Amino acid sequence: MTAGIYVRYSPGADREKTSTVESQIAMCRQLASTKNTIVDEKHIYVDQSISGASVQNRPQFQLMVEAISSNNFPPVLITKDTSRLFRNEQEAGYHESWIWQQGVEIRYVVGQNDNPNKDDNVWLPGSIGHVVAEFNRRKNAKITFAHQQMNA
Repeated sequence: MTAGIYVRYSPGADREKTSTVESQIAMCRQLASTKNTIVDEKHIYVDQSISGASVQNRPQFQLMVEAISSNNFPPVLITKDTSRLFRNEQEAGYHESWIWQQGVEIRYVVGQNDNPNKDDNVWLPGSIGHVVAEFNRRKNAKITFAHQQMNA
């Protein structure tokens, strides 16, 4: 089985070392190796220094969606966690469901790995995770804006 990888990094204060693009890719590769899955090097999508506020502003995410839509994507998508894919809970609900409907299994390094379209016990905690990711994005944006005002 083959897999594609999506990673996103948005710089900011006190970012964890596990948030770098390189470490996210390494974690995804490690998960793939434990599942006897080969990473398709043509399907590694990296949005560097881009906020997760919207999927519309992420060119690599859009390329990945195009590949999935045209059936030109491996059967598995690996990413670190839901916040790398989504930081907007409305977009998360739509796109996560859509990706699964296209026959692409999403595997998170951290988090649940089952289809939320088929199991409400997966859907509920996943939905809560999307809300928490958006909450953290909003909170961090306000902090960043306050720092920018102080520095101006």
